[in-house]
Amino acid sequence: MPYALGSSEPVQITSQGTKHSIYARPDPLGNIQVDHEKEDASDTTGTKIAMTLPSNPAALDFDPLWWARSYALTHQSSCTGKNHLL
Repeated sequence: MPYALGSSEPVQITSQGTKHSIYARPDPLGNIQVDHEKEDASDTTGTKIAMTLPSNPAALDFDPLWWARSYALTHQSSCTGKNHLL
């Protein structure tokens, strides 16, 4: 997703003491290449997902509430409970 938005930074997922950095980009033939790096993380509770947006996010016409609601509709089991945002 970051590449589609103009960023070359990875998606980073930290869970159960491991930080995963996932890079996706097209190769010269247009096939998607995925690189996955793992490293130890001090945080062992919960799951954190981070994605870097391009330096000029205003050019994206980005609506974070729309994205959050769309995610919640398709991932209902992960958006329920006392800590949900929507």
